[in-house]
Amino acid sequence: MARHFDGVILQTLYGIADMESSLERLQSARSQSALGEPLRKVMLLNASVSRDGQAARQHAKRFVSHIVSGWPDEVLKTKGIDPRAIQAVRQAYAENRGVDYAAALTPDEAVDRLIIAGTPAQCRERIAELFALAAREDFTQVALGVPLGPDIPEVIDLWAEEILPAMR
Repeated sequence: MARHFDGVILQTLYGIADMESSLERLQSARSQSALGEPLRKVMLLNASVSRDGQAARQHAKRFVSHIVSGWPDEVLKTKGIDPRAIQAVRQAYAENRGVDYAAALTPDEAVDRLIIAGTPAQCRERIAELFALAAREDFTQVALGVPLGPDIPEVIDLWAEEILPAMR
C-alpha cells in the first residue's frame, strides 16, 4: 500500500501500539517504493469530550457500539474486551433495535479501551501521548474524529480553550 499511495490516515481507536506497528509496516513498504517523498500521515483522533464526563462517555458508546459489534472475537480479545460482553450489542443490531438501544448495552470497558472520553482534564494525558506520537513520527495533521462529544459547540470551545493550549 505505502509503495503506491502518498498518504495514510490512522485512527487512534486501535491504540498507540497498533499505530506504531502500522507505521513500521508502512515505512518498510514505503522504503521499497519508487516515490521519493515521505509518506504523508494524518492521525484521526477519536475522542468524546464534555464538561460532563459521564455524558461524554455515554455519547462515546454510540460510536463504540458500532465498532465492537462488527469486530471478530479475536480482535476484541486483543483490545482487552471480553467478546461475551459484546453479544447483547451484536444482538441489538441484528434485531435492528437501533444505536441508542445498542449503546445502552455497550460495556464501559469497551469505551475505555477504544476511545478517549471524559472531561478535558480526564482526557488530557491520553491526548498528549497521541500528540507526542504524531510529533515523533512526523504526522502532517491531527484531525478530530467521531464521536467528538454530546454537544458540538461545547466540544469546539473545550478543544480551543482547554485541550489544545495544554498541548503546547
